[in-house]
Amino acid sequence: MSRAALGADRAFRVTRRRRHRDLMAGGRRRLAGRAFAHAGRVQTRVWLLAPMLLWIVGTAARPQDTARVRPPARVVAPVVRDTALLRLRPQITAADTSVRVFARLQPDAISLYFPQNPQAGRTLYRTRPGAISSLSVAPSQQHVAFLERSAPTAAARNALVVLDLAGREVLRDTGSVQRYTWAGSGRIATVAGEPREGGVGFDPLALSLLELGAAGQPLRRIQIEAPAPVYEVEWATFDSALYVETLYPVDGATILRYDPRSNRFEPTRHRDLNFSPSGRFYLNLPDERHPELGVYDARSEREVAIPDSLGVPTRWVYDTGDHLLLARGTKVPTGRTTPSGVSLTRYQVVEHVIYDVARRRVVGRTRGEVLDLVGPGRVVPLRENDRLRLLTRPPPG
Repeated sequence: MSRAALGADRAFRVTRRRRHRDLMAGGRRRLAGRAFAHAGRVQTRVWLLAPMLLWIVGTAARPQDTARVRPPARVVAPVVRDTALLRLRPQITAADTSVRVFARLQPDAISLYFPQNPQAGRTLYRTRPGAISSLSVAPSQQHVAFLERSAPTAAARNALVVLDLAGREVLRDTGSVQRYTWAGSGRIATVAGEPREGGVGFDPLALSLLELGAAGQPLRRIQIEAPAPVYEVEWATFDSALYVETLYPVDGATILRYDPRSNRFEPTRHRDLNFSPSGRFYLNLPDERHPELGVYDARSEREVAIPDSLGVPTRWVYDTGDHLLLARGTKVPTGRTTPSGVSLTRYQVVEHVIYDVARRRVVGRTRGEVLDLVGPGRVVPLRENDRLRLLTRPPPG
């Protein structure tokens, strides 16, 4: 297969992955408000494993193909206003006290929310509407990072910005950063590239590791020479390594493991790089080569069967173990129809299920709503009636 064909194939793969992650309302740190340009002639469709996806508005199943729906015209994430957050009563347990701060992306600002002292919440940063994406909180909870577009155009360059909780700028990397991930509290791995129409939305140029250092010390940048252009990067705490996804295969693999200590890449057999905290399993997001959403054993590469009745896998929860959060929902009418008379529906989440993949059993259920707050690690904030609940540690037993 030519490089051009491989590039188009990878573009299709990325488009599916981005759409699923955005539908899951924030999952990991890269999800907040990310814009993605997909390949011009590629027609994407969303694969359904259960009769639901999340917060889809304006979709209608075709009579001849009920297993698929048209791509959503508009994706609506649940929005909880700051005033609504202040009305929530925090239900903080001893295990939750380690979570000190959340960040929330608003149209033109970033605000902070402190679960143990909600009244102390405040605006951290303001900019023009739509400029911010990929919001995250550092593992140390001392910094907030995000990408900021220089202009509202497709060719605009991104800057990686890191602020402390007082709003002071710790880092502004204007080198057109397209992807990033925290690699521990004081390091950030970045993928830089020139924006362009089509493909994966940019031409990958450089993979780097930034060491922030102590206050007042200069930034240290380590350039990493990858064997193929990299467009995705994730840090794996379980083995202190970077996992990257490349545009072209390397020894038959597109998911590579990079060890910063030895400065070496090695190919893997993995389909994706969305690992559980222990590293025993990973979640594969739909793409053209692997079109089924599924969970795989990272050693054997065998798929782990999870009953469809439990819902759609959305993210890993907790910072230990192998617990998956699934969303179970139902179709509800919107009261609107298409010009041809087809009734429009949306999918409403009615329950979240916590599933222990290693032990193959359900360990928890909640009808709470996942809030649009970005926290450290894999903590999940929920609104249950008028209370704030945090999923921070696996249930006992």
